[in-house]
Amino acid sequence: MIEGLNRIRQENQTGISSFTLEGILLGVFQFSVFFPFVSPVPIQSDVQPLGGLLAGVILALRFLSKKLVVEKRNLFLLLYTFLLLCFINPFGGFEIDYGKYLSMLYGMVLLLVFTSEFEIKANFFFLSILIYAGFTVGLLAMPNLFFNIQDMLIRNTNSVDFLGYRGISTLSTEPGLFGGLLVAFAMINDHLKSHNKLSNVKFFLLHILILFMILLTKSGTGYLYYVVFLGFKLFDNKIPFIQRVSGFSLVVILTVLLVIYLGSLGLNLGRGIDIIMKLSEGSSGGLGNDSSILYRLSGFYVSFLVMSVYPFGVGFGDVETTAQEFVYESEFLFSLLGNEQVHFTSAFSYTVMGAGLLAVGLFFSIFLLTKAKTKHKAFAFIFMFFSYSLAFPMIWLLLSLKKKK
Repeated sequence: MIEGLNRIRQENQTGISSFTLEGILLGVFQFSVFFPFVSPVPIQSDVQPLGGLLAGVILALRFLSKKLVVEKRNLFLLLYTFLLLCFINPFGGFEIDYGKYLSMLYGMVLLLVFTSEFEIKANFFFLSILIYAGFTVGLLAMPNLFFNIQDMLIRNTNSVDFLGYRGISTLSTEPGLFGGLLVAFAMINDHLKSHNKLSNVKFFLLHILILFMILLTKSGTGYLYYVVFLGFKLFDNKIPFIQRVSGFSLVVILTVLLVIYLGSLGLNLGRGIDIIMKLSEGSSGGLGNDSSILYRLSGFYVSFLVMSVYPFGVGFGDVETTAQEFVYESEFLFSLLGNEQVHFTSAFSYTVMGAGLLAVGLFFSIFLLTKAKTKHKAFAFIFMFFSYSLAFPMIWLLLSLKKKK
């Protein structure tokens, strides 16, 4: 009876029953957000469209039932996004990468759902981490079987040599993307704990599992993101100073000891440790010789180089052609890329190339108008700048996390 009363009370607070069509859709939607690279029918994209499609259906149902409420700031961001989509150069080409071109609109649809009647269910989150951890163990124990299962659910697995230079990419296309996703999970874990939605036992268990999987990715991206995550915790005044210093020190010491131990066994510590060790020695080889990092930095650099000449961008449809022209004209870029095509790993660089200062203005507006904590905004922008498509659900979920009152 008590559980029934609690459920009724929760329904009264959110206005949504778990047993309504919308409630079921929200549950499936939440799992699609926690598994952004997974789809029953994968398409040729890292981030699968299931989350955005479900978000669109949810918004449509609310609109038809006259329950759709959009805050003014979110309406402004949505209209701003539509304005950018119209920024197509009529005198240029029409070679549009629609995945990147529409990714901002896709993200806005996600944001509208996240900032309305949406709440992260702690039990869904807990189950999701257990699934990731269980699948990771399966990859280690029976790699062929679990890789075959994984390739039916994601676009493709870029790396299967997780015992060598690269690490695991559980239910993701590559270790770097999985590493960043795990750090986002670590922030959600902290958020749920701060709102008293996770017990201490579950909180610590989830963090251990998340850290365990981050280490197994052997991803420089994942490792660096986690170091930044720890840095934010170190300066979090809401956590007692002794706990901050001791916790940070413990993680660093245990990680260093683990690296030393694995190295003594002659094991390949992988890409992430290799990059970090080179950087710690003052060598830039860890960046310049890593194609993934090179693609990210070069795309980011080209977009702002072009904006210095075309302040309002070159218009969508002319992005790739103009970017390649600037590579040929720049000795520095040509020495890095040669005749290789510019890779816009992040849709942010693509959007800035297309709309210039208008795009920068939109991203600045998002930063100002969303009400998440600074660390959540920081990671959302790091994700969109360097690692993920603007369609990556975690970007918009982090921006929507409410501060504890």
